[in-house]
Amino acid sequence: ARKHNVCAVVVGWPLQPEGNPGKPCGKVLHTLENLVEQGSKKGRIVSKGRPFTLWDDRHAVDVDETSPSPSSPASGCAGR
Repeated sequence: ARKHNVCAVVVGWPLQPEGNPGKPCGKVLHTLENLVEQGSKKGRIVSKGRPFTLWDDRHAVDVDETSPSPSSPASGCAGR
C-alpha cells in the first residue's frame, strides 16, 4: 500500500437487492477482521491514516481502476 501511496481502502458491501445485509456481507466482515489481524503482524493495510469505507456495490459499474473519476471515492486521496 505504501509503494502505491494508498490513502484509503474502498470495500464492496454486497447488500441484497432490498438493501439488507446477507451472508456475503458476513464474508466481507470476516475478511476485514483477517486483514486487521494480519496487519498487526505485517504492516497495516487499514489504519487511522489509511481508513476503509464500505461501498454499496448493488449499482457498481466496471471502471478503469487506474483512472478514478472525480466522483469516485478514491479521488479524495489526490491531495494527500
